[in-house]
Amino acid sequence: MNPRTFLTTESSQVGSQEWTEMPRTTEVPPKSRPEVTIELTYNDFNTNYFTTAANASGGSSGSPVITIDGAVVALQAGPEPLSLPPSTRRSDINGSGGVSTGATDFFLPLDRVQRALKCLQRSLPIIRGTIQTSWSLRPFDECERLGLQPAHESKMRALFPDAIGLLVAETVLPQGPSDGKVEEGDMLLKVNGEYVNRFIRLEEILDDSVGKEVRVLLQRGSEECDILISVGDKHAITPDRYVQVCGARFNTLSYQLARAYNVPVKGVYVCEQAGTINLTII
Repeated sequence: MNPRTFLTTESSQVGSQEWTEMPRTTEVPPKSRPEVTIELTYNDFNTNYFTTAANASGGSSGSPVITIDGAVVALQAGPEPLSLPPSTRRSDINGSGGVSTGATDFFLPLDRVQRALKCLQRSLPIIRGTIQTSWSLRPFDECERLGLQPAHESKMRALFPDAIGLLVAETVLPQGPSDGKVEEGDMLLKVNGEYVNRFIRLEEILDDSVGKEVRVLLQRGSEECDILISVGDKHAITPDRYVQVCGARFNTLSYQLARAYNVPVKGVYVCEQAGTINLTII
């Protein structure tokens, strides 16, 4: 995938890895504009990571994280930062996705990995559900400013003593199952009558509900919204083949790219231009 160049960029929180383009408020002469090259590659979302100062070596991505007692508790992740200061050298980035001048690493919990493994062991398909909405974990004090009612906060804290906040809708894709039903800033309270405040539990419910409807209770400002949302098949919006014409390659638009640009998951995407397919003259 060809790198894109933005004038300014800023990375968002860990736990829902993503990038956003930050527009300039004043015009800067072209020669003085700092350019940051971003490789728009796969980036995960709707998940949490363990963070630790392990200072893992390069090339360790995907390897198991083992405790002193020999238990495998996570997988080495640490996706490569999507935006770096212009002064950052390529040699400062190690193979595990971290910056070699620091010691921070990110580990992916095994909950959904175990589910996939069990499905493979039983020769079952690995079904993934989606409502095409990205969520971010926001602290309780921020949720209070968004309108979280004390009764729901008290219930959440009682059910989940270690909870630090709620899932808040961040991106709702146009023409998706949640379009017109979920709005950015909505706080997730219940799914099918069950209080939910963790990505893993939400994914479990969606994976078990493909082709069905889920009842979702949201807090939108001072109002509660009780809605039904159809759960789609995530594999159906994930490209699994491509067409090559005159050296260029095409595939259906992926959920990942649609989410990055906030457009409907449909249409054809030119994943590699070549030969007579030259996007600079289209």
